[in-house]
Amino acid sequence: MRPVACAQGSDGRWATDLAIRQPWLSVEGWLLPEMPPLITDILISLDDRFLYFSNWLRGDIAQYDIRRAPHCCQRAAAQPPIVKGGASLLVCSALHLELG
Repeated sequence: MRPVACAQGSDGRWATDLAIRQPWLSVEGWLLPEMPPLITDILISLDDRFLYFSNWLRGDIAQYDIRRAPHCCQRAAAQPPIVKGGASLLVCSALHLELG
């Protein structure tokens, strides 16, 4: 998943820039060897300071500070990830977040 920032320049052309990157996770016990991000809900706070999104497959909610360069502030598990046959899922690669 690669949400992008879009803006129209003075010349009338649209430009895009990568804003937030959500990596695929290496897992065991799932349909594929890697679990892609699946962002289903996106919300910007009323004061335009934070972006929130839910990652449906992984079962988490993330908060990004978007006042300057976007960076992850918090991530919380909302539900267990979707797994094949109701078996347990082993995440082999962790999300390395720089909170701040």
